[in-house]
Amino acid sequence: TKELFLKEFGISIEAAFQEFDQNPIASGSVAQVYKAKLNDKYVSIKVRHPKVFETIENDLSILYHVANSLAKVIPGLSWMELPVTINEVKKVLLDQTDLRFEAENLIHFNQRFKSFRQISFPKVIPGFTSPAILVETFEDAKPISYYIENKHELNQELARIGLQTFNRML
Repeated sequence: TKELFLKEFGISIEAAFQEFDQNPIASGSVAQVYKAKLNDKYVSIKVRHPKVFETIENDLSILYHVANSLAKVIPGLSWMELPVTINEVKKVLLDQTDLRFEAENLIHFNQRFKSFRQISFPKVIPGFTSPAILVETFEDAKPISYYIENKHELNQELARIGLQTFNRML
C-alpha cells in the first residue's frame, strides 16, 4: 500500500497523512480500506487489491472461450450470445477496478443529493484519486445491515429514506 501510494502520488503516506492505520478497516472484492488522518479529519484510503484487474481479465477470457466453444457445439445456445454477454460483463467489472469511476460517482451523488439533509455520501479528497487509490472522507456510522438485523425505532424512517434515495438514483 505504501509503495503504491508513493508511486501513484509521488508522496509517501507518512508525508501525506498525520496518522495512518496499517490495519485495513474493510476489504471487498476490488479494494481494501484503511483509515488515516488528514488535516485533523479522518479519511478512508481505498487501495485496489494487487492484480485484481489481471485476475478479472484472465477469468473472463477463460469464460469467453468456454462460452464460445459451447455455442459452436450446442446449437441451441447460440441465440443467447454468451460470448457477447461475457464481454459486456468484463467491461463493467474492469471499469469497477478503476477507482476514478467510484470518485466520479461520489461527486455525482453528492451533487444530486445535496438538498437531502438525511443522506450523505463520502466526499472525494482532491488530489488523491488514481486508478488504484481513492481517498475520501471517513463516514463514522453504523452500516445499514445493523438496522436490518436488529429491531430499531428508526427502521421505518430508514426504509422511507432508502426508498426515496433509490427513486432519486433511478
